[in-house]
Amino acid sequence: APRLSRTVAASPGTQPGEYLFDLGAGVPVEALRVVLPAVNSVAPFTVASRESEKGSWQPVVSATFYRLIRDGAEIQSPAVEIGPRRARYWSIRLDPRSPPIGDALPALEVQWRPAQIVFVARGDQPYRLAFGNPEARAAILSVNELIPGYEPRAELKLPEAKVGEVSTTAEGAWRRLVGDTNPRKLVLWAVLVAAVLALGWMASRLRREMRSRGEGEPRG
Repeated sequence: APRLSRTVAASPGTQPGEYLFDLGAGVPVEALRVVLPAVNSVAPFTVASRESEKGSWQPVVSATFYRLIRDGAEIQSPAVEIGPRRARYWSIRLDPRSPPIGDALPALEVQWRPAQIVFVARGDQPYRLAFGNPEARAAILSVNELIPGYEPRAELKLPEAKVGEVSTTAEGAWRRLVGDTNPRKLVLWAVLVAAVLALGWMASRLRREMRSRGEGEPRG
């Protein structure tokens, strides 16, 4: 399958020369390129990625990117091959020895090859493909097990299914709200907060009762 590409705008990081990117999904990136905001710029960056927003950054590659005018034509650095690296969040950090790239923000172009799914069309169409549940267990057969008498690249001769409109289920909307947090952890925190509130209410009620009893007693 040919590669797809997407260019994502940056947001400033917490440190000078740091820029952050959110691809919106865990994409298996095979190559990437930093698009500099101004022409006649050369900048070395260190690229890192992480799977979750709260995870630790993992180094990916260090490379120099450029955007130059030569003989009246603009040339840009080619994409750097990094092999399949699945991650949603990416960061680039400018080498401290390099001058700033200006006030405008760079962009990140990522390239990946879309996954192919081979399935048995059992029952009447349309079929539904569910995705986005990080806790789902793998249930997959290799393509040579799925296709009787399999020969290399036989899957490319099969009829191609077209993806229809993407809809979000109630579970998907909940995950969009809470992110990658484990639901069990959220339930535990909810129980703890409820217990603390209940204890506070009981303590407040007991205090009021003690005050009322104290006001009714005779004083010497």
